[in-house]
Amino acid sequence: MDRELVEAALFAAVLLGVFTRDVTRADVSAGALSAPLAGDCDVVAAIDDDPPIGELPRVFAAIERALRPDGAFVLVASDPSAAALVALAAANEPAAEGTRAWNAARSWADARRACVVAPPLRAERIRGIVASAAEHRLVLVEPEIAFRAPSLARVRVGNDATSRALVTMSAMAALARPLVFTRAAGAPRHGLAKPKLERVADAWVARGPAWHVRQTTDAVTRAALDVLASAPRSLRVKELLREARARSRATSTDDVRRLAALLVRLAEDGAVRLALRSPE
Repeated sequence: MDRELVEAALFAAVLLGVFTRDVTRADVSAGALSAPLAGDCDVVAAIDDDPPIGELPRVFAAIERALRPDGAFVLVASDPSAAALVALAAANEPAAEGTRAWNAARSWADARRACVVAPPLRAERIRGIVASAAEHRLVLVEPEIAFRAPSLARVRVGNDATSRALVTMSAMAALARPLVFTRAAGAPRHGLAKPKLERVADAWVARGPAWHVRQTTDAVTRAALDVLASAPRSLRVKELLREARARSRATSTDDVRRLAALLVRLAEDGAVRLALRSPE
């Protein structure tokens, strides 16, 4: 399994508060969903290798046995439409070119062809995986929807983690979206968690393959993006914040949270890469 997918899985588990210990010492098992597992894992990170639905109970029984009591299971998946669009851009289909919508979609897809892409999973498959995991006391956990995509705040979706995961995967055209599961005993109500944004300050950040600068009126976050745009290497978010404050000559008690929220949204868009372990 690609290292970047593993790092995305770890980051998501920490951000949602389902894995709270030192990730530098985490015992991670990474591979295909149906791959054999060693016991006593902190995090099982997987991509779907399409075991039949009837095989999923056996798969999740093995995952349940392998995880430590405070461990997490993370499945990394792509939205089918987003994955198809990237493939279509690579194919350079001439018949669809020329419209404003096509040109906008092609521009998006071209910028993301270098991104890490997990196997695309349709809604029916994800619902089947969530149901099988629940039979083995593993619950899908999602952040509050306004955190993932502020534009979706008024969209009517089910008050459960599965519905919100499906909506945000589609709306944000996810190419490597971690779906985080934790044991039912420690899961938040309805599987909806308040993100632990303060943990982002300990992360490393670098420009991603779809790098772009979001418009922001906040002086510190705007300065942070300027610093990141010219940074020759990965930076600790703490270091980035320190340089941004010095450059903008501004500071606020809410700087960490605002910058963290912006970086996570940029990471979901492929614009930056976030990791909780040094990439060097």
